[in-house]
Parts: sequence; structure tokens; C-alpha cells
Amino acid sequence: MFARLVRSGLLALLPLTVAAGCATPSTSTRAARVEIAPAEPPSREAQAAAAFLRGNAFELDGRLADAATQYERAAELDPESAELQRFRAQVYARMGRVEDALSAGRRALELEPDDERTLLALARLYALLQRGDEALALLEPRFETDTLSAAGIFLLVELQVNAERYVEAEASARRLIRLEPDRPRGSFALGAILERQGRFDEAEHAYRQVLEIDPGDLRAFDAMARVRRRQDDPDGELAVLREKLALAPDDVSALLRIAQIHDSAGNRAAAITSLERLVAHHPEQLSAQFQLGFYLYEDGRSEEAIERFEIVARNAPVVGDARFLSEVLYFLGRAHRDSGNDEQALEVLARVPPNVERFSDARILRARIHEEGEDYDAAIADVRLAAAGVPETDENGVAVHVYLAGLMQRQDDLDGAIVLMQQLIEAHPGDPDLLYDLGLIYSNAGDEDRALEVMQEVLVLEPDHPSALNYVGYTWADQGENLGEAERMVLRAIELRPDDGYIADSLGWVYYQRGLKELEAGDVTGARGSFGKAIHALEGALNLLEEADPVITRHLGDAYRSVSRFEEALTTYRKALELAPQTEDAVDIQRQIDLLELQLRPSTDGARR
Repeated sequence: MFARLVRSGLLALLPLTVAAGCATPSTSTRAARVEIAPAEPPSREAQAAAAFLRGNAFELDGRLADAATQYERAAELDPESAELQRFRAQVYARMGRVEDALSAGRRALELEPDDERTLLALARLYALLQRGDEALALLEPRFETDTLSAAGIFLLVELQVNAERYVEAEASARRLIRLEPDRPRGSFALGAILERQGRFDEAEHAYRQVLEIDPGDLRAFDAMARVRRRQDDPDGELAVLREKLALAPDDVSALLRIAQIHDSAGNRAAAITSLERLVAHHPEQLSAQFQLGFYLYEDGRSEEAIERFEIVARNAPVVGDARFLSEVLYFLGRAHRDSGNDEQALEVLARVPPNVERFSDARILRARIHEEGEDYDAAIADVRLAAAGVPETDENGVAVHVYLAGLMQRQDDLDGAIVLMQQLIEAHPGDPDLLYDLGLIYSNAGDEDRALEVMQEVLVLEPDHPSALNYVGYTWADQGENLGEAERMVLRAIELRPDDGYIADSLGWVYYQRGLKELEAGDVTGARGSFGKAIHALEGALNLLEEADPVITRHLGDAYRSVSRFEEALTTYRKALELAPQTEDAVDIQRQIDLLELQLRPSTDGARR
């Protein structure tokens, strides 16, 4: 009855008092004093329609429980309406009342077994509830008897794909294409099915058929680009994306993906060009602005990166994505720091909120800026904030606490640093890296004896710990002790880390110290051999480093001087001094330079002194 009422248009003729719930006569009506006969009580159909309308309004307003109550009232008044049962099923499903939803859906189908809308509504409900087999059981008999509409076949394809029944899905999609030759959805569905099976050439052909139906359907280009990407064919993907740009020159997704392809291929300049084109037409695309800033930053163009990051930082709060904004602020802070704008960097990094992942990174970066300025109180304050946001059990949390301990030691709070490290070691028993970090703290505090003891404890736990092997070997070499064992340890460390220039330096220093010992013993030949090996190792160490190190450079100067290669020694000492080593080292290096300059200065008769 309710359905007949809807279809006949009688709902529009319902009295205002029924449709609105409670209406009062207007003032003008009262003024006219027209006598109105009492209205007849509304029929059950009219009451059902009014309850339905109220339920529909409640559902649109998100008041699902009230909507369900009204639909139930309407169904009581008009129990033969399949339409009402469909609405009941819909609202029950939204409320999570699964069994009630299915009961109403089944009742609707009982009332109208030949109505496909009812059939599809129940099938969609089964699909929503992840009961695909029951949905398929409703649709497949209709498909087999060729009585299922295009909409029904489209739903059937989706269900068959979800069930990974690709053979049946392909057959269904092809029938849909025959049924709707002028609509692209069948070809889209077929392309997706073939793509899932890895039949990429056929999938691309299906997506091309979409373009034959609708040449302006940009989704087809995206699908074909994805197919090329899945085949690891960046050139083919670029070709498809350029086809898309020929139709939509400012397409955001295409330009962004082209930039990513160029960057993956190592063509950063082309990636930047693509993004510059994108943001020129779409400055509101903040993700593209950020990506462009990131590429510029990695390319060493910090000032240009700052410009992009600041655009995003000004507009990102409008978007309301705290995580995205924190990424922008973090890299903006890094770019300011790399440009020498420490004050701006500190201010920007302080704006990273404490409830995001980047908060800890931002505070650590602030701490490093403070540390470089020897403001250890401010550095420690930032690291404590960073530590509060990451648990000690987390790998990053451990690193933050180790950094805090190191700052405490540099602030002359050795006892506090040791207590913190011991707490970490107790929380992570058997971790050799934490013991190693404790050894470094003792070393930095000038307690080499205790540092060596701890490093040897590390080697008990992990005999092949390359950093501990190098530390002990170098320390013994620097002290001129246990040179044979020091050489063994350093050689083992080199086996473990063959590309580490600092370990190669340790080996060179072992040979240099051995040469000194041999000279003291009167073994000139042996000393020359050891000094030659030292030079070879130290030159190799410097070659392994991306940037020259003042200590290793000074070591090489010492080795050159030991074999009377005075001019090379002088040049090398000068390089070491330019690298700005520690103050006490600088004084000693300058003394060596002065001595060599005096030694190499020509005498009045032209002879060298």
C-alpha cells in the first residue's frame, strides 16, 4: 500500500497536519473566521507515509535510532510494503543491527520476489556484511537465466572479483560490455580483472576500449599507467601519463607521478621541473609544494626549499592535518639550519606539536643547534622533551636517552650521565652497543682506564664488535702499548667494516707507533717499513672519507715527516690546521709547521739547513 501511495503521487497531497506533524492555522485564516469542518482521521496509509517521512528526516540527520523507530511504526501500519522493509534494512545495517537488517531485507524480497531493486538491496547488504557467498547466491541464478540487469551484473562482477573467482568475473564483465556497449564500466571492470591476474597486455587493451567509448575519461590513463608501473616499465608509464597531459595539461596526479618517476631514475632536475609546472598552475596543491621543497632541499638549494616550505606552512593549518604540518615544519627547520639561520630554525622547530612523530626529531635537532653553540642547558631541556615522547624500550627512544647522557657528561654531570646509562643497560641487558656508549662517555670525560675496561666488556659480549675493536686497538696504539694485539684488533675491525676511514686510520697509527718503537730500539730498517705501511694506510683512510678529517690529516703529516718527506709533511700539516681541529691540537700542529718551515728555509749560501 505504501509503495502504491508513493508511486501514485498521493504523498504530495497529504494534509499539512499529517506531513508536518503539527501545524496551526495561519493568522490570516483566523482573522477571516472561516468555519472549517473537522478533518477525517488520516488513513493507515497516510499515517505510514508520515512515519516514513519522519524516519527519513531522522536518518538524514544521523538520528538512526529515531529513524528506525519511525520506519518500524510505518511497517506496522503498512506491513505489505517492500519499500519500507528496504529502508528498515538500510538503517539497521548502519546501526550495526546485522540480524535485524537481514530479516528486513529478506522480508522485502518475500514481498516483491521479482523486484530487482529489492534483490540488489539484499545482495548489497550481504556484501556490506562480508557475506559475499550469500550475495552471489542471490544474483547468480538471475545471471544464468539472463534476467539480471546491467546494474545487477556490475554488482555480480564486484562480488566475484572479491571472491577471486576471476574466470566467472571475466565472463560476467564481457556480458556487461555486450549489454552496455556505449558505457565504459564493463571495460573498466574487465581491465581490473585481467590486471589482477597479471594479464597486463590484455588489461591495457581493455582500458584502451574505455577511451574508445569516452576519449576524455582520464581514469583510463591512470589505470594504464598503473599497469605499466606494475610491470616495472617507467618509460611506458611516462608515455601514458604524457598522453593524459595532452588532454589535461595541468593534471595534478600525472605531474606528481612524473616527478616521482624522474626522481627514482636519478633525474632530480626533471623531477623539479615537473613539480614547478604543477605548482605554477595549482599553488593550492600543498603536497606538491612540499615535495618540490624536499627535492630542492636534497639538491642543496636550501633557500629555494625554504620558500616552498613556508608556502605550505602558512596554508597547512587550514587543511588541518597535524602530521603533514609537522613534516613541513621539521624540514623547514632543517633548511633554515643548513642555511645558517639558526634562530629561525629554533623558532620553526619549536612549533612542531608534541603529539606527532616528528616532535622528537624536531627537539633533537634543536638540541644539536644548542649544543653547537655550547648552550648545554637548552640542549638538555630539548632532549628531555624529546625523551618524554618516546619510550626507552623503543630503538629511537634508546638513542635519545644515550644522547641525553652524552650532553650531561659534556655539562660536567658525569655521575648523572653514568646513572642514566646504567638504567638503560639494566633495561636492555646484554646490549653491547649501550656498553660501548657508556665507554665513550668515560672516554670523553677523560677516564681512559675505565673506558678501556668497559670496551673490553663489550668485546666479551660481542667479540666482533667493530667499533669496540677499533677503540681498544687505537687507544693501545696511541699509548704505544700492546701493538701486536692492537694490530690484530684493528685488522679484524677492517674486515668487518672495510670502507670505514676511521678504522683505516687506526691501522695507520698502529704502524706509525710501531715505527717509533723500532727507531728507539735502533731498528732503522724495520722503522722505515712500518712508517711506509703507516703512510699507505693513512692515505687510504683519507680516500675513504667524504670530507677530510683533521686528526687523520695530522697523522699523515707525522708519517710523512718520519720518512723525511718534509715538503709533503708541511703541506699536510697546513691542511690539518685549515680543518680547524681542537685548540690544543692546533697549537701543536702550528709548532710542527714552524719547525718544518725553518728546516726547509734556504740558508744564505743556497744550501738547505
